[in-house]
Amino acid sequence: MLTSSFWRVVPAASVALLLALAVGFSNEVAAQRSHLSPGPDFTVDDVLDLASARVQDLSADGRWLAVTVGSLRDRIGIDNYRYGDPTYLRPSQQELWVIDTRSGQASQVFSGKRNVLGADWSPDGRRLAILEGRSQRFTLWVWGRDGSGDQEIALPAGRELAGQGSVGIEWTADGNGLLLPLWPEGWRVETTAEFDRLTKGPILVQTSEEPFLAWEALRRRAGMQSLIRYDLASGEASEVLPTLPLGGVRVTEDGSHVVYNEDITEKTSYDVIFGRNNTVKVVPVDGGEAETLIESTEEVRASWSPDNTFFAFSKNGDVFLASIDEPEPRRLTGEDEEEGEGEAEGEEDEEEEEGDDEEDEEIRYSVSSVGPGGERIVATSQQGLWIIDADGDEPHLFLERDEDDDFAPQYRVIDWSPDGGSIYLTYASRREWERGLFRYDIGSRQMTELVKDDRVYSGWRLSEDGSTFVFSAGANGRPSDLYAADADLRTARRLTTVNPDIDRKTISETEL
Repeated sequence: MLTSSFWRVVPAASVALLLALAVGFSNEVAAQRSHLSPGPDFTVDDVLDLASARVQDLSADGRWLAVTVGSLRDRIGIDNYRYGDPTYLRPSQQELWVIDTRSGQASQVFSGKRNVLGADWSPDGRRLAILEGRSQRFTLWVWGRDGSGDQEIALPAGRELAGQGSVGIEWTADGNGLLLPLWPEGWRVETTAEFDRLTKGPILVQTSEEPFLAWEALRRRAGMQSLIRYDLASGEASEVLPTLPLGGVRVTEDGSHVVYNEDITEKTSYDVIFGRNNTVKVVPVDGGEAETLIESTEEVRASWSPDNTFFAFSKNGDVFLASIDEPEPRRLTGEDEEEGEGEAEGEEDEEEEEGDDEEDEEIRYSVSSVGPGGERIVATSQQGLWIIDADGDEPHLFLERDEDDDFAPQYRVIDWSPDGGSIYLTYASRREWERGLFRYDIGSRQMTELVKDDRVYSGWRLSEDGSTFVFSAGANGRPSDLYAADADLRTARRLTTVNPDIDRKTISETEL
Protein backbone atom coordinates (compact mmCIF):
# COMPACT_ATOMS: atom_id res chain seq x y z
CA MET A 1 0.00 0.00 0.00
CA LEU A 2 1.25 3.45 -0.89
CA THR A 3 0.70 6.20 1.64
CA SER A 4 2.37 9.57 2.03
CA SER A 5 4.66 10.20 5.00
CA PHE A 6 5.34 13.66 6.34
CA TRP A 7 7.91 14.93 8.83
CA ARG A 8 7.15 17.55 11.44
CA VAL A 9 9.62 20.03 12.88
CA VAL A 10 11.22 18.73 16.07
CA PRO A 11 13.93 20.21 18.30
CA ALA A 12 17.48 19.88 17.01
CA ALA A 13 18.50 17.68 19.94
CA SER A 14 15.69 15.26 19.15
CA VAL A 15 16.69 15.21 15.50
CA ALA A 16 20.24 14.29 16.41
CA LEU A 17 19.04 11.45 18.61
CA LEU A 18 16.68 10.12 15.97
CA LEU A 19 19.26 10.30 13.22
CA ALA A 20 21.72 8.37 15.34
CA LEU A 21 19.48 5.41 14.49
CA ALA A 22 19.26 6.26 10.80
CA VAL A 23 19.17 3.51 8.18
CA GLY A 24 21.86 2.81 5.60
CA PHE A 25 22.29 2.34 1.84
CA SER A 26 23.76 0.19 -0.93
CA ASN A 27 27.41 -0.93 -0.93
CA GLU A 28 27.39 -0.51 -4.70
CA VAL A 29 26.81 3.23 -4.40
CA ALA A 30 28.64 3.81 -1.12
CA ALA A 31 31.48 5.58 -2.88
CA GLN A 32 29.00 8.13 -4.23
CA ARG A 33 27.73 8.92 -0.75
CA SER A 34 30.88 10.27 0.92
CA HIS A 35 29.15 13.41 2.14
CA LEU A 36 30.03 13.90 5.80
CA SER A 37 32.27 16.82 6.68
CA PRO A 38 36.07 16.35 7.00
CA GLY A 39 37.54 15.81 10.45
CA PRO A 40 36.78 13.50 13.34
CA ASP A 41 34.11 15.58 15.11
CA PHE A 42 30.44 14.88 14.49
CA THR A 43 29.06 18.34 13.68
CA VAL A 44 25.67 19.93 13.07
CA ASP A 45 26.34 19.67 9.33
CA ASP A 46 26.85 15.94 9.78
CA VAL A 47 23.48 15.71 11.51
CA LEU A 48 21.86 17.41 8.53
CA ASP A 49 23.68 15.24 5.99
CA LEU A 50 23.42 11.87 7.71
CA ALA A 51 21.58 9.74 5.16
CA SER A 52 18.80 7.33 6.00
CA ALA A 53 16.99 4.75 3.92
CA ARG A 54 13.43 3.56 4.11
CA VAL A 55 12.06 0.33 2.68
CA GLN A 56 9.05 1.13 0.52
CA ASP A 57 8.16 -2.37 -0.61
CA LEU A 58 9.47 -5.91 -1.07
CA SER A 59 8.30 -7.95 -4.04
CA ALA A 60 6.20 -11.06 -3.36
CA ASP A 61 9.09 -13.39 -4.20
CA GLY A 62 11.47 -11.47 -1.92
CA ARG A 63 13.93 -10.59 -4.65
CA TRP A 64 13.29 -6.92 -5.41
CA LEU A 65 13.48 -4.20 -2.79
CA ALA A 66 12.36 -0.60 -3.37
CA VAL A 67 14.19 1.86 -1.11
CA THR A 68 14.12 5.66 -0.74
CA VAL A 69 17.14 7.55 0.58
CA GLY A 70 17.26 11.05 1.99
CA SER A 71 18.61 13.23 4.79
CA LEU A 72 17.29 15.89 7.13
CA ARG A 73 18.78 18.54 4.84
CA ASP A 74 16.56 17.20 2.05
CA ARG A 75 13.51 18.20 4.11
CA ILE A 76 14.60 21.77 4.78
CA GLY A 77 12.15 24.33 3.42
CA ILE A 78 8.92 23.27 5.10
CA ASP A 79 6.46 26.15 5.32
CA ASN A 80 5.27 25.86 8.92
CA TYR A 81 2.69 28.56 8.33
CA ARG A 82 0.85 25.89 6.32
CA TYR A 83 0.69 23.50 9.28
CA GLY A 84 -2.73 21.83 9.33
CA ASP A 85 -3.46 22.64 5.67
CA PRO A 86 -4.56 19.38 3.97
CA THR A 87 -3.63 20.81 0.57
CA TYR A 88 0.01 21.45 1.53
CA LEU A 89 2.65 18.96 0.44
CA ARG A 90 5.85 19.19 2.48
CA PRO A 91 9.17 18.93 0.62
CA SER A 92 11.09 15.69 1.09
CA GLN A 93 13.58 15.10 -1.69
CA GLN A 94 14.79 11.50 -1.92
CA GLU A 95 16.56 9.08 -4.19
CA LEU A 96 14.67 5.96 -5.25
CA TRP A 97 16.65 2.73 -5.65
CA VAL A 98 15.82 -0.85 -6.53
CA ILE A 99 18.04 -3.52 -4.94
CA ASP A 100 18.34 -7.17 -5.94
CA THR A 101 18.32 -8.91 -2.53
CA ARG A 102 20.13 -11.95 -3.96
CA SER A 103 23.06 -10.24 -5.62
CA GLY A 104 23.05 -6.91 -3.78
CA GLN A 105 23.10 -5.04 -7.10
CA ALA A 106 21.39 -1.65 -6.88
CA SER A 107 20.06 0.64 -9.59
CA GLN A 108 18.63 4.14 -9.32
CA VAL A 109 15.14 4.53 -10.77
CA PHE A 110 15.79 8.14 -11.80
CA SER A 111 18.76 10.47 -11.53
CA GLY A 112 18.84 12.91 -8.67
CA LYS A 113 16.23 13.38 -5.97
CA ARG A 114 12.48 13.77 -6.13
CA ASN A 115 9.65 14.12 -3.65
CA VAL A 116 8.92 10.39 -3.58
CA LEU A 117 6.17 9.50 -1.09
CA GLY A 118 5.81 5.77 -1.69
CA ALA A 119 6.40 2.84 -4.02
CA ASP A 120 4.60 -0.47 -4.41
CA TRP A 121 5.47 -3.57 -6.46
CA SER A 122 2.98 -5.23 -8.78
CA PRO A 123 2.06 -8.82 -7.84
CA ASP A 124 4.62 -10.23 -10.30
CA GLY A 125 7.36 -7.80 -9.23
CA ARG A 126 7.87 -6.46 -12.77
CA ARG A 127 6.44 -2.98 -12.28
CA LEU A 128 6.66 -0.38 -9.53
CA ALA A 129 3.89 2.13 -8.82
CA ILE A 130 5.47 5.36 -7.57
CA LEU A 131 3.63 8.11 -5.69
CA GLU A 132 5.34 11.47 -6.11
CA GLY A 133 4.67 15.08 -5.18
CA ARG A 134 4.94 17.64 -7.95
CA SER A 135 3.94 21.30 -7.74
CA GLN A 136 1.82 20.66 -4.63
CA ARG A 137 -0.06 17.84 -6.39
CA PHE A 138 0.16 14.08 -6.01
CA THR A 139 1.10 12.20 -9.17
CA LEU A 140 1.34 8.48 -9.82
CA TRP A 141 3.36 6.69 -12.41
CA VAL A 142 4.40 3.12 -13.14
CA TRP A 143 8.03 2.18 -13.75
CA GLY A 144 8.94 -1.03 -15.60
CA ARG A 145 11.82 -2.96 -14.07
CA ASP A 146 12.42 -4.71 -17.41
CA GLY A 147 12.97 -1.41 -19.22
CA SER A 148 9.46 -1.27 -20.65
CA GLY A 149 9.27 2.44 -19.86
CA ASP A 150 7.27 4.69 -17.58
CA GLN A 151 3.53 5.30 -17.61
CA GLU A 152 2.00 8.28 -15.87
CA ILE A 153 -1.55 7.76 -14.67
CA ALA A 154 -4.07 10.12 -16.28
CA LEU A 155 -6.96 10.75 -13.90
CA PRO A 156 -10.56 11.55 -14.84
CA ALA A 157 -11.14 15.22 -15.67
CA GLY A 158 -11.62 17.42 -12.63
CA ARG A 159 -10.46 14.76 -10.16
CA GLU A 160 -7.33 14.79 -8.01
CA LEU A 161 -5.29 11.96 -6.55
CA ALA A 162 -5.64 11.82 -2.77
CA GLY A 163 -2.15 11.26 -1.41
CA GLN A 164 -2.94 12.16 2.18
CA GLY A 165 -5.15 10.30 4.60
CA SER A 166 -5.26 6.65 5.59
CA VAL A 167 -6.35 5.29 2.19
CA GLY A 168 -3.48 4.00 0.07
CA ILE A 169 -2.95 2.87 -3.51
CA GLU A 170 -3.28 -0.84 -4.26
CA TRP A 171 -2.60 -3.07 -7.26
CA THR A 172 -5.39 -5.28 -8.50
CA ALA A 173 -4.76 -9.01 -7.98
CA ASP A 174 -4.06 -9.60 -11.69
CA GLY A 175 -1.56 -6.71 -11.83
CA ASN A 176 -3.41 -5.07 -14.72
CA GLY A 177 -4.76 -2.15 -12.77
CA LEU A 178 -4.64 0.01 -9.67
CA LEU A 179 -7.15 1.01 -7.03
CA LEU A 180 -6.80 4.76 -6.50
CA PRO A 181 -8.29 7.16 -3.91
CA LEU A 182 -9.50 10.45 -5.36
CA TRP A 183 -10.64 13.72 -3.82
CA PRO A 184 -13.94 15.06 -5.18
CA GLU A 185 -14.13 17.81 -7.76
CA GLY A 186 -13.67 21.24 -6.19
CA TRP A 187 -12.06 19.76 -3.05
CA ARG A 188 -8.86 21.81 -3.25
CA VAL A 189 -10.60 25.14 -3.85
CA GLU A 190 -13.01 24.63 -0.95
CA THR A 191 -10.32 23.35 1.43
CA THR A 192 -7.95 26.20 0.60
CA ALA A 193 -10.73 28.72 1.22
CA GLU A 194 -11.43 27.21 4.65
CA PHE A 195 -7.71 27.23 5.59
CA ASP A 196 -7.49 30.88 4.58
CA ARG A 197 -10.55 31.68 6.68
CA LEU A 198 -8.95 30.07 9.74
CA THR A 199 -5.54 31.70 9.30
CA LYS A 200 -6.18 35.11 7.76
CA GLY A 201 -8.97 36.33 10.01
CA PRO A 202 -9.63 39.02 10.82
CA ILE A 203 -11.69 37.35 13.55
CA LEU A 204 -11.91 33.63 14.23
CA VAL A 205 -14.30 32.05 16.69
CA GLN A 206 -14.00 28.43 17.85
CA THR A 207 -17.22 27.15 19.38
CA SER A 208 -18.28 23.82 20.83
CA GLU A 209 -21.77 24.45 19.49
CA GLU A 210 -20.58 23.06 16.16
CA PRO A 211 -20.16 19.25 15.95
CA PHE A 212 -16.43 19.61 15.21
CA LEU A 213 -13.95 22.28 16.20
CA ALA A 214 -12.85 24.18 13.10
CA TRP A 215 -9.30 22.81 12.89
CA GLU A 216 -10.46 19.23 13.23
CA ALA A 217 -13.16 19.80 10.62
CA LEU A 218 -10.46 21.08 8.27
CA ARG A 219 -8.28 18.01 8.81
CA ARG A 220 -11.23 15.72 8.23
CA ARG A 221 -11.59 17.08 4.71
CA ALA A 222 -8.61 14.96 3.65
CA GLY A 223 -10.65 11.82 4.32
CA MET A 224 -13.44 12.70 1.86
CA GLN A 225 -12.41 10.32 -0.91
CA SER A 226 -13.77 7.97 -3.51
CA LEU A 227 -12.09 4.81 -4.80
CA ILE A 228 -11.69 3.95 -8.48
CA ARG A 229 -10.23 1.03 -10.39
CA TYR A 230 -7.83 2.20 -13.10
CA ASP A 231 -7.03 -0.13 -16.01
CA LEU A 232 -3.41 0.36 -17.11
CA ALA A 233 -3.94 -0.90 -20.66
CA SER A 234 -7.01 1.12 -21.59
CA GLY A 235 -6.74 4.03 -19.17
CA GLU A 236 -10.36 3.56 -18.21
CA ALA A 237 -11.55 4.24 -14.67
CA SER A 238 -14.55 2.71 -12.93
CA GLU A 239 -15.93 3.66 -9.54
CA VAL A 240 -15.63 1.16 -6.69
CA LEU A 241 -16.69 3.46 -3.85
CA PRO A 242 -18.45 6.84 -4.06
CA THR A 243 -17.10 9.83 -2.16
CA LEU A 244 -17.23 8.92 1.53
CA PRO A 245 -15.38 9.87 4.73
CA LEU A 246 -12.97 6.95 4.34
CA GLY A 247 -10.85 5.89 7.29
CA GLY A 248 -8.93 3.08 5.63
CA VAL A 249 -9.16 0.52 2.81
CA ARG A 250 -7.90 -3.05 2.50
CA VAL A 251 -8.25 -5.36 -0.50
CA THR A 252 -8.68 -9.12 -0.21
CA GLU A 253 -5.80 -11.17 -1.53
CA ASP A 254 -7.84 -12.53 -4.44
CA GLY A 255 -8.85 -9.00 -5.39
CA SER A 256 -12.56 -9.74 -5.24
CA HIS A 257 -13.58 -7.44 -2.36
CA VAL A 258 -12.70 -4.14 -0.76
CA VAL A 259 -13.01 -3.81 3.01
CA TYR A 260 -13.26 -0.19 4.08
CA ASN A 261 -13.73 1.95 7.18
CA GLU A 262 -16.39 4.61 6.89
CA ASP A 263 -15.91 7.41 9.40
CA ILE A 264 -19.08 7.86 11.46
CA THR A 265 -17.60 10.17 14.11
CA GLU A 266 -20.35 12.54 15.21
CA LYS A 267 -18.38 15.24 16.97
CA THR A 268 -15.01 16.30 18.34
CA SER A 269 -13.75 13.98 21.04
CA TYR A 270 -12.42 15.75 24.11
CA ASP A 271 -11.06 12.48 25.49
CA VAL A 272 -9.00 11.35 22.47
CA ILE A 273 -7.32 13.96 20.28
CA PHE A 274 -8.74 13.62 16.77
CA GLY A 275 -10.51 10.44 17.92
CA ARG A 276 -12.31 8.46 15.23
CA ASN A 277 -15.19 6.01 15.17
CA ASN A 278 -15.66 3.90 12.06
CA THR A 279 -18.07 1.35 10.74
CA VAL A 280 -16.37 -1.44 8.75
CA LYS A 281 -17.99 -2.56 5.51
CA VAL A 282 -17.17 -4.82 2.56
CA VAL A 283 -18.15 -4.41 -1.09
CA PRO A 284 -17.34 -6.45 -4.24
CA VAL A 285 -14.77 -4.76 -6.49
CA ASP A 286 -16.97 -5.46 -9.53
CA GLY A 287 -19.93 -3.71 -7.92
CA GLY A 288 -22.72 -4.62 -5.55
CA GLU A 289 -24.24 -3.74 -2.23
CA ALA A 290 -21.98 -2.97 0.72
CA GLU A 291 -22.38 -5.20 3.79
CA THR A 292 -21.58 -4.10 7.32
CA LEU A 293 -19.00 -6.24 9.14
CA ILE A 294 -18.47 -4.14 12.28
CA GLU A 295 -20.99 -1.58 13.44
CA SER A 296 -18.53 0.53 15.44
CA THR A 297 -14.79 0.40 16.00
CA GLU A 298 -15.30 2.06 19.38
CA GLU A 299 -16.63 -1.28 20.62
CA VAL A 300 -14.67 -3.68 18.40
CA ARG A 301 -11.01 -3.32 17.37
CA ALA A 302 -10.31 -6.04 14.84
CA SER A 303 -7.10 -7.72 13.72
CA TRP A 304 -7.10 -9.09 10.16
CA SER A 305 -5.64 -12.18 8.52
CA PRO A 306 -2.93 -11.63 5.85
CA ASP A 307 -5.44 -12.21 3.04
CA ASN A 308 -7.83 -9.63 4.55
CA THR A 309 -10.79 -12.03 4.68
CA PHE A 310 -10.88 -13.07 8.37
CA PHE A 311 -10.89 -10.81 11.40
CA ALA A 312 -10.75 -11.44 15.14
CA PHE A 313 -11.35 -9.30 18.18
CA SER A 314 -11.61 -9.60 21.94
CA LYS A 315 -14.65 -8.58 23.95
CA ASN A 316 -14.95 -8.86 27.72
CA GLY A 317 -11.76 -10.93 27.72
CA ASP A 318 -12.95 -13.52 25.16
CA VAL A 319 -11.92 -13.99 21.52
CA PHE A 320 -14.29 -13.91 18.56
CA LEU A 321 -13.66 -14.76 14.89
CA ALA A 322 -15.58 -13.71 11.76
CA SER A 323 -15.00 -13.30 8.04
CA ILE A 324 -16.34 -11.32 5.11
CA ASP A 325 -18.31 -14.43 4.06
CA GLU A 326 -19.60 -15.14 7.58
CA PRO A 327 -19.70 -11.79 9.38
CA GLU A 328 -21.56 -13.14 12.41
CA PRO A 329 -18.80 -13.46 15.07
CA ARG A 330 -18.06 -16.92 16.43
CA ARG A 331 -16.87 -17.22 20.04
CA LEU A 332 -13.58 -19.13 20.38
CA THR A 333 -13.00 -18.82 24.14
CA GLY A 334 -15.19 -18.70 27.22
CA GLU A 335 -18.77 -19.90 27.49
CA ASP A 336 -21.94 -18.80 25.74
CA GLU A 337 -24.41 -17.03 28.00
CA GLU A 338 -26.90 -19.91 27.76
CA GLU A 339 -24.27 -22.42 28.86
CA GLY A 340 -23.25 -20.22 31.77
CA GLU A 341 -26.85 -19.93 32.97
CA GLY A 342 -27.34 -23.72 32.85
CA GLU A 343 -24.29 -24.36 34.98
CA ALA A 344 -25.37 -21.82 37.59
CA GLU A 345 -28.00 -24.19 39.07
CA GLY A 346 -27.10 -27.08 41.38
CA GLU A 347 -23.51 -26.09 42.06
CA GLU A 348 -21.96 -27.68 45.12
CA ASP A 349 -21.12 -25.58 48.18
CA GLU A 350 -17.49 -26.54 47.77
CA GLU A 351 -17.43 -25.07 44.27
CA GLU A 352 -18.97 -21.85 45.58
CA GLU A 353 -16.21 -21.58 48.19
CA GLU A 354 -13.61 -21.93 45.45
CA GLY A 355 -15.31 -19.30 43.29
CA ASP A 356 -13.12 -16.41 44.41
CA ASP A 357 -9.93 -18.32 43.55
CA GLU A 358 -11.28 -19.29 40.14
CA GLU A 359 -12.20 -15.68 39.44
CA ASP A 360 -8.67 -14.61 40.28
CA GLU A 361 -7.34 -17.12 37.74
CA GLU A 362 -9.75 -16.08 34.98
CA ILE A 363 -7.91 -15.59 31.70
CA ARG A 364 -8.73 -12.43 29.78
CA TYR A 365 -7.47 -12.53 26.20
CA SER A 366 -6.52 -9.72 23.86
CA VAL A 367 -6.08 -10.52 20.16
CA SER A 368 -2.57 -9.89 18.87
CA SER A 369 -2.48 -11.43 15.37
CA VAL A 370 -4.59 -13.54 13.00
CA GLY A 371 -2.91 -16.25 10.95
CA PRO A 372 -3.39 -17.20 7.28
CA GLY A 373 -6.91 -18.36 6.47
CA GLY A 374 -8.07 -17.43 9.96
CA GLU A 375 -7.09 -20.90 11.19
CA ARG A 376 -5.22 -19.69 14.27
CA ILE A 377 -4.98 -16.61 16.41
CA VAL A 378 -2.28 -15.34 18.73
CA ALA A 379 -3.68 -13.69 21.83
CA THR A 380 -2.06 -12.16 24.88
CA SER A 381 -3.03 -12.29 28.55
CA GLN A 382 -1.34 -11.64 31.86
CA GLN A 383 -0.10 -15.23 31.71
CA GLY A 384 1.66 -14.80 28.33
CA LEU A 385 1.09 -15.57 24.64
CA TRP A 386 -1.52 -18.11 23.48
CA ILE A 387 -2.36 -20.03 20.33
CA ILE A 388 -6.13 -20.20 19.81
CA ASP A 389 -7.37 -22.59 17.09
CA ALA A 390 -10.46 -21.67 15.10
CA ASP A 391 -11.62 -25.30 15.23
CA GLY A 392 -12.38 -25.01 18.95
CA ASP A 393 -9.38 -26.75 20.53
CA GLU A 394 -8.31 -25.57 23.96
CA PRO A 395 -6.02 -22.50 23.85
CA HIS A 396 -2.34 -23.33 24.22
CA LEU A 397 0.00 -21.12 26.27
CA PHE A 398 3.15 -21.25 24.16
CA LEU A 399 5.13 -18.43 25.79
CA GLU A 400 4.64 -18.02 29.51
CA ARG A 401 5.20 -14.67 31.15
CA ASP A 402 6.59 -14.31 34.65
CA GLU A 403 4.12 -11.88 36.21
CA ASP A 404 6.48 -11.22 39.14
CA ASP A 405 9.41 -10.22 36.92
CA ASP A 406 9.13 -6.55 35.96
CA PHE A 407 12.16 -6.94 33.70
CA ALA A 408 11.05 -10.02 31.77
CA PRO A 409 11.99 -9.86 28.06
CA GLN A 410 9.40 -8.59 25.61
CA TYR A 411 8.16 -10.63 22.66
CA ARG A 412 6.02 -9.34 19.82
CA VAL A 413 4.47 -11.27 16.92
CA ILE A 414 5.46 -9.69 13.61
CA ASP A 415 4.46 -12.30 11.00
CA TRP A 416 3.41 -15.85 10.10
CA SER A 417 4.80 -18.37 7.66
CA PRO A 418 2.57 -18.57 4.55
CA ASP A 419 1.17 -21.95 5.63
CA GLY A 420 0.34 -20.64 9.09
CA GLY A 421 2.47 -23.29 10.76
CA SER A 422 5.04 -20.92 12.27
CA ILE A 423 5.05 -17.57 14.04
CA TYR A 424 7.87 -15.03 14.00
CA LEU A 425 8.46 -12.94 17.12
CA THR A 426 10.86 -10.14 17.92
CA TYR A 427 12.73 -10.34 21.22
CA ALA A 428 13.99 -7.50 23.42
CA SER A 429 15.70 -7.85 26.77
CA ARG A 430 14.99 -5.26 29.45
CA ARG A 431 18.15 -6.04 31.42
CA GLU A 432 20.86 -5.60 28.78
CA TRP A 433 21.44 -4.61 25.14
CA GLU A 434 20.06 -7.77 23.58
CA ARG A 435 17.53 -8.07 20.75
CA GLY A 436 16.65 -10.66 18.18
CA LEU A 437 14.15 -12.77 16.30
CA PHE A 438 12.56 -16.11 17.23
CA ARG A 439 10.37 -18.58 15.39
CA TYR A 440 7.75 -20.77 17.05
CA ASP A 441 6.69 -23.96 15.26
CA ILE A 442 3.08 -24.68 16.18
CA GLY A 443 3.09 -28.36 15.22
CA SER A 444 6.17 -29.35 17.22
CA ARG A 445 5.67 -26.63 19.85
CA GLN A 446 9.33 -25.66 19.52
CA MET A 447 10.77 -22.15 19.90
CA THR A 448 13.89 -21.51 17.79
CA GLU A 449 16.30 -18.64 18.24
CA LEU A 450 17.14 -17.23 14.79
CA VAL A 451 19.31 -14.33 15.94
CA LYS A 452 20.05 -12.67 19.28
CA ASP A 453 22.85 -10.22 20.02
CA ASP A 454 23.55 -6.64 21.11
CA ARG A 455 22.66 -4.97 17.81
CA VAL A 456 19.55 -2.85 17.19
CA TYR A 457 17.07 -4.59 14.86
CA SER A 458 14.00 -3.02 13.28
CA GLY A 459 11.80 -3.06 10.20
CA TRP A 460 11.45 -6.84 9.93
CA ARG A 461 9.65 -7.67 6.69
CA LEU A 462 8.94 -11.19 5.39
CA SER A 463 8.22 -11.65 1.69
CA GLU A 464 4.78 -12.89 0.74
CA ASP A 465 6.13 -16.30 -0.28
CA GLY A 466 7.95 -16.64 3.05
CA SER A 467 11.38 -17.05 1.47
CA THR A 468 13.14 -13.78 2.35
CA PHE A 469 13.51 -11.48 5.33
CA VAL A 470 14.55 -7.85 4.95
CA PHE A 471 15.51 -5.88 8.06
CA SER A 472 17.75 -3.13 9.37
CA ALA A 473 20.48 -3.72 11.92
CA GLY A 474 23.27 -1.71 13.50
CA ALA A 475 25.30 -1.19 16.64
CA ASN A 476 23.77 0.91 19.41
CA GLY A 477 24.23 4.60 18.74
CA ARG A 478 25.28 4.02 15.13
CA PRO A 479 23.32 4.22 11.87
CA SER A 480 21.75 0.94 10.82
CA ASP A 481 22.00 -0.75 7.43
CA LEU A 482 19.63 -2.96 5.46
CA TYR A 483 20.11 -6.71 5.25
CA ALA A 484 18.40 -9.61 3.48
CA ALA A 485 18.32 -13.23 4.63
CA ASP A 486 16.44 -16.47 4.14
CA ALA A 487 13.60 -17.40 6.49
CA ASP A 488 16.08 -19.14 8.84
CA LEU A 489 18.38 -16.08 8.92
CA ARG A 490 21.33 -18.30 8.05
CA THR A 491 22.52 -16.35 5.03
CA ALA A 492 22.25 -12.68 6.00
CA ARG A 493 23.52 -10.39 3.23
CA ARG A 494 24.33 -6.73 3.80
CA LEU A 495 22.54 -4.63 1.20
CA THR A 496 23.39 -1.10 2.22
CA THR A 497 26.08 1.25 3.43
CA VAL A 498 24.49 4.67 3.38
CA ASN A 499 27.06 6.51 5.49
CA PRO A 500 30.47 5.08 4.55
CA ASP A 501 32.29 7.91 6.37
CA ILE A 502 30.61 7.41 9.72
CA ASP A 503 33.32 5.17 11.19
CA ARG A 504 35.90 7.96 11.04
CA LYS A 505 33.69 10.32 13.06
CA THR A 506 33.85 10.67 16.84
CA ILE A 507 30.42 9.79 18.25
CA SER A 508 29.44 9.36 21.89
CA GLU A 509 29.05 5.82 23.16
CA THR A 510 25.63 4.59 24.24
CA GLU A 511 25.38 2.82 27.58
CA LEU A 512 22.53 1.04 29.33
